[in-house]
Amino acid sequence: MSSPTNARDHVGVLNQAVDEALTAIGTGTPDDPAARAQRARQPLTAALAQLAGAREELSPRALAYTEAACRHLEYGELMEARMLLTAVRAQAGAATQPAPVVSPS
Repeated sequence: MSSPTNARDHVGVLNQAVDEALTAIGTGTPDDPAARAQRARQPLTAALAQLAGAREELSPRALAYTEAACRHLEYGELMEARMLLTAVRAQAGAATQPAPVVSPS
């Protein structure tokens, strides 16, 4: 995988990892939450490592929520991780939206 080169690419890497993690949390055998947590954690830790040099270009909340989700997944806490990853989607999406321009009245 090539390294991301700009803020939009960085957000894309984070969003892809979050999507993969949410898919892993939501699929699999209900009686094996540890395996689901491990599968969900892998793309998140890989993305955080890949984005280590670009932290200033990403939403601090999105990064903090992603790191917290990883910690919850480490302990098999799927619902807590899912909640945080859903919040990451909102934070990362907000970072890619242009700021509204307000004209003087």
